Amino acid sequence: TPELAKLLAMIASRLQEDRGDPPHGRTLIDCLTMLKGLAEGLERSGTPLSALVATAPPELKAGFERVRSLWTVASALAVSGQPARERIVAIDVLARGRPDMAETIVPALLSPTQPPDIQFAAARAVASARRPSLAAKVLGDWGKLALATRRELLAGLISNPTLASALVPA
Repeated sequence: TPELAKLLAMIASRLQEDRGDPPHGRTLIDCLTMLKGLAEGLERSGTPLSALVATAPPELKAGFERVRSLWTVASALAVSGQPARERIVAIDVLARGRPDMAETIVPALLSPTQPPDIQFAAARAVASARRPSLAAKVLGDWGKLALATRRELLAGLISNPTLASALVPA
């Protein structure tokens, strides 16, 4: 936990250095990339970032509060016209850290009007978010999805037993 607190302090410090409100450019991507790394490490240890964000122990609560603005900015970036690589980081971080926010944007990002890389990132985000309600929502739009996006979505859904059960009624 002290390491997590240090990482959150480093992210918050980086945001403060930027002085952008909201944070933007390289600072934003650096901070989101650090959160993505944190999410990946936590998942390997069996604790999703979303669980830690929702029920942060006192020693981490202040750190998460200091980086709270990143969630809103990541949500805006995910649906923006910015380069795909930046949007993909934002989509991934939202799905892992704030699946409730991801659920509001991911279905639209699966649209065939989005670049293929964004569609695939959104499909992976469904699995990362681990929300049956999101899985049910996107499965309801199955007929509107591109074939390659369907494959990516299916691969993610079957990798998670909770989400795989959403396939049966669909």
